[in-house]
Parts: sequence; C-alpha cells; structure tokens
Amino acid sequence: GKLAYLCRKLGVPVLEVPSGMVPRAALPYLFIPLIVLLERTGAVKGLRGQVEATSELLRSMRKELAPEVPPERNEAKKLASELLGTVPIVYGFGYLRAVAHRLKTQFNENSKVPSFYNWLPSLNHDEVVGWEGEEELTKHFSVIFLRGLSEEPELKARIELTRELVVGKAAKVLELHARGSSRLEEMFSVLYIGEMASLYLAFARGVNPLITPSIDAIKSGMKAIHVVERVESEVLSLIP
Repeated sequence: GKLAYLCRKLGVPVLEVPSGMVPRAALPYLFIPLIVLLERTGAVKGLRGQVEATSELLRSMRKELAPEVPPERNEAKKLASELLGTVPIVYGFGYLRAVAHRLKTQFNENSKVPSFYNWLPSLNHDEVVGWEGEEELTKHFSVIFLRGLSEEPELKARIELTRELVVGKAAKVLELHARGSSRLEEMFSVLYIGEMASLYLAFARGVNPLITPSIDAIKSGMKAIHVVERVESEVLSLIP
C-alpha cells in the first residue's frame, strides 16, 4: 500500500503481512513479529514458549467456539445472545485494558453496534457515577468485565464493588474469564471469545461482519480533498 511505498522511499524496514483480509483480521501477523523482534534484540526473554502455548490454547478453543457447536456449549454464542439488542461496554484492567479496547472495536466493525470501553481503576473516578442515572437510560447497555487469573486483592475488590453498582442498572452484567498460564494466553483467550462473539452477534443481527461502509465513506471523502497526496508530498520532502 501507500504506507509501504513511503517507508521504502525513506529506507524504513517493511514487514509485509498476507493480503486479502480485512485489516483487523491481521492482528496475529502484526503482534507476533513484534514479540520475535523484541526477543531477538534481547529486550525480552522466554516469550517464544508462551507464543507456542498460546497458539495451542487457541487451537483447542477453536473447536469449542466453532459454528457447529450449539449455544449451550459455546461461550461465544452465549455472549452474543446476551448482548443482542444492547450496547456493549467492555471493562478491562492492566494488561487486559488493550483487550477491552480491541473488543470494543470488534463490536463496532463486525457487529455494527455502538460499543465503548474503559478500565479499572480509572473508571472508578468518573464513569461509575454515570450508572446512577435513570434505569430508562442505563438499561440499554450491557457490561462485560474482563477477568484475569491472578487478580491482586485490591483490583479484585474494585471489580466486585463496581460490578455491584452496575447490577440492576445495566441490561446485562457479564464476565469473560481468561484461560492459560501466562498473560499472553490470558489476553488472547479472552480476545478470541470476544471476537467470535462479535461475529455471532453480527450473524444474529443479519449484518455482514466484513464490510465497513462508514469507514469507506470517510476514506472517500478524505481522498476527495487530496489528504493522501498532501501527506505523501510532505513525507517525500524528507528524502535528501
């Protein structure tokens, strides 16, 4: 694409990923090479084994979450059915904060629904007060708490206290529990369930999870005012 072209012009290394997929589906191709790079430079150690273990975990989960598995034994389908007709809000913390953000975007792009995210303890200083609003307003939202395997006592207390405040106000209060023996496994296991749920929610709503007309419209509008050409010109001007 254009970015790769500009990088090559500037002499910046480019790592290409397979084409033919929507950008959000390329997460493993973008994430894993960073781990390999960090390990090769000595910045981190021992992650290769975690990557292999995570891959094995996801393979086993793929069987559990497959389309042919009925909802009563399919956690992703259960989650999708709970979220149907509501606005998902995803609450994470620490290393699951980025996962919460990612799942929010998957509900946006795949399921075609408004969705939001926040993280603990930050939301305890502002957003939690919003749940004091009238039930006529709050009942349109469902909250998903991401849960880790080794939550510190203070964090666990915050999650439970926040959950108590939301129960009875939100349409649904749900939890996604991580699996595995490393943070990498925890992150990707929660991510996998949530992403599959976003697809099943799309199917339940009768929408195509692949297309994103709104994004395409914005890109077309920006192209019409020659933003890409201007940026390209500015970047190329940096070349001696």
